[in-house]
Amino acid sequence: MVFTTRAIFKNEASFAQLEAKLRRIKEKSLAQAHNLSIISPSQWLHQHASRSRILKRFPHHCFPHGLDLQTFKPLDKQISRQILNLPSDKKVILFIADSVHNERKGFAYLMAALRLIPHDDLLLAIVGNGQPNQSPLAVQKLHFITDDRLLAAAYSAADLCVVPSLEDNLPNTVLEAMACETPVLGFAVGGIPEMIRPTKPVCWPKLKIFRIWPQKFITWLRMKKCALF
Repeated sequence: MVFTTRAIFKNEASFAQLEAKLRRIKEKSLAQAHNLSIISPSQWLHQHASRSRILKRFPHHCFPHGLDLQTFKPLDKQISRQILNLPSDKKVILFIADSVHNERKGFAYLMAALRLIPHDDLLLAIVGNGQPNQSPLAVQKLHFITDDRLLAAAYSAADLCVVPSLEDNLPNTVLEAMACETPVLGFAVGGIPEMIRPTKPVCWPKLKIFRIWPQKFITWLRMKKCALF
């Protein structure tokens, strides 16, 4: 897959033709390669790459992403909210993506879930481009944050970070939120289940178990096969 979600890709004949063309280019480029190793950040990608017709003859290794724990660490919630001008009397849900209109990031699924629960005391903070249409709750745009220290403040300011990606590899958003001890919800796709597990902590023993949200939200997410930590 190249440009879009797998579902759209399957329904677009032109994408399949382009993919076949790119595959031939890759095969030709790698035909003479011998001293080459393939590195994947997640077991999910590692397994796919190992089975690839083009790459399976090479040695494969899995090295997960690292993280600067001097930057991504728990910060005072109220101070973080003051820095970002977020209200102190709301439960803040954080969504981070290049754009809310990127289908692969699953923003529409988050909107559908939020419509099922009471939301008077909720605020959705969005890092990235795009404006949501008819959001069921109050929205505060934080736009793009390029300073990692401010990004750590955004995670620390949130009560929950939601990663509803429909397709993903090993998104840094999950690791960064967990490093800031912010609970994370996400779908069980790609490498996300390698980081978020419903039964035990993966990386951060102090991570709070998510129990503060209404049962309908949790039920809806479980029906969608989410990973709940």
